[in-house]
Amino acid sequence: MQKYIFTLSIIFLLIIQSDIFTKLHAQTPTGLTMTVQPAFEGNFKNGEWLPIFVTLTNNSTDFQGEIVVSVQAQEGELTFVRPVDLPSGSRKQYTIYILPNNFSRSIDVHLKQDDTSLIVQSVPIIRQQNDRYLIGVIAINPDNLNILSLIELPGRRESPEIISFTLEQIPDKIEGLRMLDALIINDIDTSALTSQQRTTLKDWVIGGGRLIIGGGVGVNRTLSGIPHELIFVEVHGQQDNQSLTLTLEDYTGETINTSGPFLMTHVQPQDSATAARP
Repeated sequence: MQKYIFTLSIIFLLIIQSDIFTKLHAQTPTGLTMTVQPAFEGNFKNGEWLPIFVTLTNNSTDFQGEIVVSVQAQEGELTFVRPVDLPSGSRKQYTIYILPNNFSRSIDVHLKQDDTSLIVQSVPIIRQQNDRYLIGVIAINPDNLNILSLIELPGRRESPEIISFTLEQIPDKIEGLRMLDALIINDIDTSALTSQQRTTLKDWVIGGGRLIIGGGVGVNRTLSGIPHELIFVEVHGQQDNQSLTLTLEDYTGETINTSGPFLMTHVQPQDSATAARP
């Protein structure tokens, strides 16, 4: 008799557990996916905002909730919240600006509904010294510019850090770009820049950022979306030069042993421009 009671108790318990399991899944929307990508390969400086790109896909019913990003601080955690509205069948990207600190080594990103975490992802981030010179690179072949990490800058203890990212990751707010000291855009069609991104670039340069535009074959498409306030030259075609003696060598005072030809863009400074002199 005790054996039957024990067996019935197990069956009854399994039925209860199965019912709870079913209810939990009924209350938790399925078909939701989340990908997280920090801007600038996760590099940040203390006191500067870091954009976090969160892409959500909803293959279920309409969903309302929030994205919550937790950042470790000296005393507890800092949280940054953004509401989410995902109709059925939709895919959206949300940008959340967080403020990491010297104690931050990773972030936890939660997709929540009614204070319940449905999806959680932990993403590492990289703290850079505030006096480290950071160069952003947006290019088809960004590895070609890694040589810049070998240069020595006056007054800097470390060589520059080169950070590669895409045109789409240019923040829509200037606060998200301030950690960069310089930005190189080379052979990229910038016509896809949004109006907010163009405003960010302009305000960042006005605030002291250094924007470097690559020449060569793709110069016209590289300039196509750059705010006109930041373009101080007129392009007059291209030409092959067999040596750099009259250009970089004279400017830097260093011998360049690489042989040509070198494709160069011929530009004429506008009347309002100030040309740099060696």
